[in-house]
Amino acid sequence: TDNVPLYFQLTSLVEFNTVGRRLPEDVDTRPIFPAPQLSFSPGPICRSWPSRIRYAKGFTSQWQKYTRPYYPDEFDFNFLNCAPAEQQYAGFLKGNEKIVLNGLLRSTTDFTSFLPGIRIWAQLYKSSQNRISTKSLRIQKN
Repeated sequence: TDNVPLYFQLTSLVEFNTVGRRLPEDVDTRPIFPAPQLSFSPGPICRSWPSRIRYAKGFTSQWQKYTRPYYPDEFDFNFLNCAPAEQQYAGFLKGNEKIVLNGLLRSTTDFTSFLPGIRIWAQLYKSSQNRISTKSLRIQKN
């Protein structure tokens, strides 16, 4: 068939989809046409994949009861980065960085772009002085 409704119950039974179906033992699961073997994936890593979920620590019943909706103390913020490890940028981006993607398009032309150089500003009201001041927000580095 070329049209299957999207229901979790119709997918494979795996650790993070416990309502899925088991494949019968005698089913040949080898692909008819082998997929091209790529050295990397340009797509995001799903939250439930082991290479990413290992960073989601501290979501316990105690957290549910006392800390939620805030992150647990043990939480590793690397969980929020969905890029594969070899594609992650070390450090912090400042804005206006040049991005060149080679081999993204069939043509031999590289795709070039720039990250926007955006600064976030906050207006603070000091009631004791009855005045508003404007501050540039900076990322706090630990």
